[in-house]
Amino acid sequence: MNNFKDLVHIDEKYPIIIKPNLGQPLIINLREYIDEYGSVSKKIRFNAILLAKSGISSDEIQKQLDNNIYLQPILMDSGNFDQRRGKKFPLELNKIIRKEYKDFRIEENPKEELCELWDIYHAIKKKGFGKIRDQLFKIELVIKKSRELSQILKEKKSNNLLCDLIQNYPKLGTEKVNFHAIALFNKDWKEFQFIHASDSHIARRNDFITRFLKKKALNKVERSRVEKVQTYSFILDRDFSFKEEFQEQKLERFRHGKFNFNINLRLFISYVNNKVKENELDFVVLTGDLVDYVDPANYDDHYENNFQFLFDILLGINRDPELKDEDFENKMEIMAPIFTIVGNHDYRAGFYSIKTGTIYRKFGLKRKDIKEYKDGKLFHYLRALYSRTKFLNNYLLLINPNLNYKISIGEKYSLLFLDTGMDSIANLFDLMRSAPSTRGLKRFQIELLRAFITQSNRKRIIVFMHAPPLSPNFNRIKKWKLKRKFGLDRDIEWADLYEENITKYTDSKRLETILYFKYQTIMYRWATLMKILVGSDEIIKKKVDLVLCGHTHTLKEFRIEEAEESEMQRVNFGFYFLPIYIKMPCKIYTSRYRDTIEQFNNESQLKTWFEANKPFIFHTQGLGPLSSKFKVKSPGFRIIKVENHLISKVQVYSLQLKNNGH
Repeated sequence: MNNFKDLVHIDEKYPIIIKPNLGQPLIINLREYIDEYGSVSKKIRFNAILLAKSGISSDEIQKQLDNNIYLQPILMDSGNFDQRRGKKFPLELNKIIRKEYKDFRIEENPKEELCELWDIYHAIKKKGFGKIRDQLFKIELVIKKSRELSQILKEKKSNNLLCDLIQNYPKLGTEKVNFHAIALFNKDWKEFQFIHASDSHIARRNDFITRFLKKKALNKVERSRVEKVQTYSFILDRDFSFKEEFQEQKLERFRHGKFNFNINLRLFISYVNNKVKENELDFVVLTGDLVDYVDPANYDDHYENNFQFLFDILLGINRDPELKDEDFENKMEIMAPIFTIVGNHDYRAGFYSIKTGTIYRKFGLKRKDIKEYKDGKLFHYLRALYSRTKFLNNYLLLINPNLNYKISIGEKYSLLFLDTGMDSIANLFDLMRSAPSTRGLKRFQIELLRAFITQSNRKRIIVFMHAPPLSPNFNRIKKWKLKRKFGLDRDIEWADLYEENITKYTDSKRLETILYFKYQTIMYRWATLMKILVGSDEIIKKKVDLVLCGHTHTLKEFRIEEAEESEMQRVNFGFYFLPIYIKMPCKIYTSRYRDTIEQFNNESQLKTWFEANKPFIFHTQGLGPLSSKFKVKSPGFRIIKVENHLISKVQVYSLQLKNNGH
């Protein structure tokens, strides 16, 4: 297994392939290459993006790449890392085309390639890739032995075959691997199923905290001279699994569940792999806050940053022999292709102290649990809030070079991925309360989004974001005010606001008339984004179908409609100390729309209802932290199923204690 120096710090004289990669693999459908006899007989061509030092010529690149690029299929999800992989298949280098920055213009109907390169260029400008390489090339590679790879996929009896893309450097005696860069399928894509997960908040420190808690519990058990008493068994013996909906009778136990977000991800990988083996899952989307912060909170001989640590969990690699507890072992490599975007935490370099305020509650801890715990480095509060694009360097090189991008799934679906940016200090009040808004979309991102939707033509569109386009402030004070307004003799519940229930208390189903929705969302170009989503933009007149997001660690489902000028509500843009008011360009409704979707037995009725009510905006609870300050929901994710090109099922899965759990 390569070390991170081989993967990231290749000599600057040598070009590196940056795309496709782990967080944005290329899906190749072998069905498109099958002849009349049912055999894959054609050569498969695909493009890759190369990053090189200024001044290097195409001829020099040709010499360095010829006979040095390979595909290597992944055959197993566990065991010795090298033995999980099959033999290497050499790729033929067919074309090399230099891409000049002056060509990266978004026109009325731009080519997809220009959008892709333009986005990478913006990351390079912000020094996310460093100052060493700043020249982009597109190369065309040819898979000559596609029939053999097709046979491996067939024998594997799985939906997909993941392959590493290997770039060999003979003179350096090393290689750079883009892990899981290619995903081979053989299907018509009329039906597919994917997982939306968000907010994994991975950090190397999480394992150290759990180790501390376990030692503390074992010491107390040993001193008491009795078997593991129930007080400590929850950290020593508990056994979790992911199941549909929530374990209602034990939700209170989750409030003090002592969560290790790293363990949650390891369990998630096991769940994903089981679904892949059962041919019930095609891909996974992770929408930001992949890591909790970038720099480790302890001095570390194995990892320079938490992106490297996340990388190892996803690939089932163990570098630290001292953490021998099986809870900390990366037992499995994820076997589904994953698509990633970043969140506000991924931009933060410094760690926060787990003892600051009530942050420990997100881990399901009490203050007394971590009273004696100390991080290895000194905590600097302001550094914990310091965000810069350059901190994404390892993410961009190891995982995904695009912060905004588009992929096609079959003939009917476009998936659009948008970076909602780093924390916004303009909304300082919410930032200090650990409920930050993010900066939102830049001008070029709005142009990209419009271009992506135009390119999607008649396809259905699913948008993935980290921070949501709208989010309600449903705090204790607001709940108390609404309880009085509605004349309730009990506490108000979110279900009271469902459009089928709210008319009992008001003369409208609309929520924006009674709730503030510019809370913990994006700050800039928010109204423009909302108009684009609902199809009332001055340029884009097509509605998107679904928006999936995270950030709030809550489970909410909305639908929105275009509002007439006379119907628009005035809302504070988000500045607390200097209010700036704008108009909300849409009407907002809520319900459990995942239940409504499953009520239709007739495909035609489902299609009619969906078209009339879209776009839908779904928040998914975090995969790592607990979901809410006031009502605990355990960590989890959503599974979205598409049948005959229609979204036919949306399920929520959560972490639950097994029956033998305490």
